Amino acid sequence: MEVTQRLWQLATSELIRSNVDPKHPYKTCVLSTVGKYPESRWVVKRGMNSKDFSMLIYTDSRSPKVSQIKKDNRVSLLYYHPKKKLQIRINALGELLDEGELYDTHFKKVQNHPKDYSTLLAPGSVLDGQLQYGSDINFTLLVIKPILWDILELGKKRHYRVRYELEDNKWKGKVLVP
Repeated sequence: MEVTQRLWQLATSELIRSNVDPKHPYKTCVLSTVGKYPESRWVVKRGMNSKDFSMLIYTDSRSPKVSQIKKDNRVSLLYYHPKKKLQIRINALGELLDEGELYDTHFKKVQNHPKDYSTLLAPGSVLDGQLQYGSDINFTLLVIKPILWDILELGKKRHYRVRYELEDNKWKGKVLVP
């Protein structure tokens, strides 16, 4: 099998598998946004669509990443699988949802854990005293839509790297120097 096809199948199948395996290393990833400086943080991937590979992340609607994405919706995701020595970097566009059917489906899930999104102060605020909660749930669904993938496989004898871009509704791979 050609390396472009093999790496694509390996990366996407592992990401899809992480939808159902809570211990999979691709259940979490690093999300980077554009602020005054690039800002990165670990997030939990809540799902991935196996058709268009869009990914879902939950966040507090008052978090810095939300205001950053409103200003500049370019984002990056970084995944690493230590056993398979497989790194996936994804450049994407972020879309914030606070209404609609997809939002409602996921909002119902977070209603069971209201403290996650109901602190009186916004995430990143200086805490002076005890953490306090209110009744409002400050939840936003972040939809990540990939536009470029960079997949690197580290091998004992040789490394492989392929960049994938969407052309005519198909992901086309180009082999790169690792």
